[in-house]
Amino acid sequence: MTSDIYTRFGATVHFEEGGAALFLVVSHSGDPSRMVGAYGGEVVLRMNQSKALVARLTLTDALAMQKEPSIAMVGGIHMDIERYQRLLQTLGATDGSDIDDILAGTG
Repeated sequence: MTSDIYTRFGATVHFEEGGAALFLVVSHSGDPSRMVGAYGGEVVLRMNQSKALVARLTLTDALAMQKEPSIAMVGGIHMDIERYQRLLQTLGATDGSDIDDILAGTG
């Protein structure tokens, strides 16, 4: 049964697969990077003694990964690029600096 609320307000709803986005991936135990790779994703940032990481995945792959028994959570991340750039500047970043080097005090 389809609700007529969309037509009453003149709205249309359309879902389509977009490009890759950032997702927080947390495993129940162990490093989830192999699972990310198995779903065609790329690890962007490691966190929390390799139990959690930020990965670049498509929405379809992220939703599929949520069903894996070894994965505790897969959640989308929104990053405010302007605030991120200000944070990097505060930390002393220059163009091309690696955030890991900055946080380690070597960048």
